[in-house]
Amino acid sequence: MENTITHDSPFKTKKSLLSISKMENGTSQNYHYDSDLCHVLLLKSTPFQNDFIFSHCYELLPAIRQEKIKRLRDRNDQNTCLAAGLLLHHILSIHGYCEADLSYNLYGKGYLENTPSFHVNLSHSSDLAVCASFTSEVGVDVEKLESADLEIAKHYFTHFEAVQVLNAQNPEREFYHHWVLKESYLKAKGLGLNMALDKFEIRTEVIPKAFENHQKMPYSFDFKEFENYFLAVCIQGPLPSISYYETSIRL
Repeated sequence: MENTITHDSPFKTKKSLLSISKMENGTSQNYHYDSDLCHVLLLKSTPFQNDFIFSHCYELLPAIRQEKIKRLRDRNDQNTCLAAGLLLHHILSIHGYCEADLSYNLYGKGYLENTPSFHVNLSHSSDLAVCASFTSEVGVDVEKLESADLEIAKHYFTHFEAVQVLNAQNPEREFYHHWVLKESYLKAKGLGLNMALDKFEIRTEVIPKAFENHQKMPYSFDFKEFENYFLAVCIQGPLPSISYYETSIRL
């Protein structure tokens, strides 16, 4: 299959809905896709609390994303699903694809069957949606810092991880630190939460590393803390340069 759109267009308009700026300096700039970089795009879903903005963006999305949004009952969930859809379609459209072109593995991770050098992953928490893309397997997880259930660490993390969390100066923050790293790893492997959390271990000294059966796994991590969120990106292979972009709605 050629690298062209084969289903509905990524948007039902040629005008981009996203204004993009680098997180590092907040300066608006044209988005340039560089395949040597891992791209991480972030979009707040709060504008979609406005019914006009919600409806306008919803109508411009492909039917497959509209159906996902309609299946959700909670408006906040619909908002973040809409935000994730906008990010996904933005990055796919750069490559001439849309969401309808994605295939899915047994655990629900999307991929482009005829483009093995392109990988994409989504995450959302509270009012923030995130999309990461790269040339090798990538997983991303974002979590808003709220009250943490430390019993999860006690009963589901490895003993080493549980000790790190419970003995930390701020156990709740350390829990979220481990959680986003662990979930991004599972998502990079395409497993979702279908692998027991104590079957692998994340060691966070200096540079995070993943271990299975005491063997270091060939995955790399990047971690960010901003506002009230923790975000982790996991890449299969060496860690590339990662560009983080804040996006906003441009009507």
